[in-house]
This record gives sequence, structure tokens and C-alpha cells, in this order.
Amino acid sequence: MLKHTLTILLCECTKLKRQWLIPLLFACPFAVISLNFLVTFERGLDVFAEHGWFGYISANSTLWLGLMLPMLIALVTTIIHQIEHKDNGWLLMSSFAISPILLCIAKFFIVFLLIILSNLLMVCFIFISAWLLMQLGFPKFESADISFLQFFINASITSLPIILIGLIISKLINNFAAPICAAFIMVVFAMNLSRSENHWFYSPWTYPMISIQVADQTTTNLAITLSLGLSAVLLVTVCTLYWWRHKQVA
Repeated sequence: MLKHTLTILLCECTKLKRQWLIPLLFACPFAVISLNFLVTFERGLDVFAEHGWFGYISANSTLWLGLMLPMLIALVTTIIHQIEHKDNGWLLMSSFAISPILLCIAKFFIVFLLIILSNLLMVCFIFISAWLLMQLGFPKFESADISFLQFFINASITSLPIILIGLIISKLINNFAAPICAAFIMVVFAMNLSRSENHWFYSPWTYPMISIQVADQTTTNLAITLSLGLSAVLLVTVCTLYWWRHKQVA
């Protein structure tokens, strides 16, 4: 069983070799950091002194968690399924003795690992950009009030339902643009909904921002709990979808 699962994972990784996903994982957090780095440097020390490093980190996390990370997830999940949609790849996969449930879990696991890597790169780029700003005369970087470990863990956990929703949409829709457009609409909707104390939990796209940027620990825990609970339901849903698709094709 374990050997069979590892074989499927290796097969899925092989499919992604020519999809430029790794450069994409570097480019997205790098774009966020570069933009905020240039804006911070352009504004100078006087504006920086108003909010300090906490303001710099908050600006980066808002752009990353609110826009770039959800769109990156949409791109990755769409690319992974477009490989199967192209040239009736589902027919080929159904001809092998592969469990559709294991195939689903393998794709989900790979996407989750890629998103974990992107969050890790984001944290690394924050430290690098902070070091560069210090070399340019900005104050010493103080991270005592900023938990980068919590940022990394919360951002990864709250990405789970977004990943699974992306897998469901890209699985059902044999089109590259539609899932991306749907994700962008949900991101814009979530940006407005995240400002509401009573309605933010209706959109999973708000969970990453809420889990990081809200000071109330109860609200943070609620975002993480909702992410895990919704992910369990969505995982069952997407596994069922894979099983149904396999039966339909077969």
C-alpha cells in the first residue's frame, strides 16, 4: 500500500517537471516582497518610523495572504488538473490499476507541499528584505513581537480549504481561465468580507488573513478550527468526485 502510494506520488511529481511550478513558487513571494521593499525604500525613514517593522511585515502579509497566495493556489490546482484534462488524460489514468482515492490524495498532498514551500519562501524573503533595508540605513530589525513560525503554520493550515476548493473547481471545469477568474472573484469578495467581525467566517479566503492579522486569539483559533473542519468535509467531497469521475470514464 505504501509503495503503491509512493509510486503514485512520484508519477504525479514527474508530470509537473515541465510545468514551471517551482519558478512560479519563487516568483510570487518575490514579487510581493519586491513591491513592498521598493515602496518602503521610496517613502524613506520618516514614513517608516510611523509603523516600524510591524507595519512592514503587516503590509507584506496582507498582500501575500489576501491576494497572491489564493491566486497562486488557483494557478497550481488548475495546472495540475489541466495535465489530466489535456488530451483526455483521465482516460489514460483510468486504464491503470490506480485507486482514484489515492490519486486524489496524491494530488492534494503535492499541492499542499508546494504551498508550504511558498509560505516558507515568503518568510525567508521577509528576512532578506529586512537585512537589505538595514544595509540601506533603516533601523535594526526587531522580530520579538512577530512570530514567523506562527505566520508559517497558520498560513499553511488555513490554505487547506482553498486548496481543496481549487481542486474541485479545476476538476469539474475543463478550462484554464475559469478557475482563475473564479478565484479572483472570491479574493475580491474576501477582502471586503474580512473587515466584518460577524461575517468573515463565511468565506474560506478570509481565513489566512484572519489567522495572522487579528490580535484576538479566540478569533485566530476559530479561523484555524474552521479551516481544519471544512478541509475534512472538502477532502471527502473531492475524493468522492475522483471516484465518480473514475467510474464515469471507465
